[in-house]
Amino acid sequence: MNRARALWVGIDLAWGTRNPSGLAMLEWREDRLCEVAPTQLGYSDEEICLSIAERDVCDTLIIAIDAPLVVPNLTGERPVEGEMRRRFARYHAACHPANRRLLGEPPRGERLCAMLAERLNVQVAPAPPVRQACRVAFEVYPHAAMVRLFRLPRILEYKARSGR
Repeated sequence: MNRARALWVGIDLAWGTRNPSGLAMLEWREDRLCEVAPTQLGYSDEEICLSIAERDVCDTLIIAIDAPLVVPNLTGERPVEGEMRRRFARYHAACHPANRRLLGEPPRGERLCAMLAERLNVQVAPAPPVRQACRVAFEVYPHAAMVRLFRLPRILEYKARSGR
């Protein structure tokens, strides 16, 4: 088994466990990314951790999570959400405010990261370090990334709504 590979995991974390969270997993092998498993759905933090653990054979584990991971504020919004609104509202890509009153105690992203730390030795980081082995989880906001990467005039609407 070649442990020099890297496992990349993307999680679209549902705010609660009633709706499923989406997981996508890719592994860096030699010089390319390869799909490790078909996109999966998981309801509980336990299911998400188990899915990752089953495929975790790499020194490097990088987990990008579309959810608030560090929420110190009881009410209002985090500074990053104000900055994202300032920069991306014109693209309809502003973030929802994250606070402990809205998200619960503790917020789901924090609970999941605590479980990932305990079971898979994953630490929360602002971003993965460049060119060194690591086991990190970090918060992402795909709408803003897609607007920038693909030079979109506004976000891609993908959630079902009446009239769409």
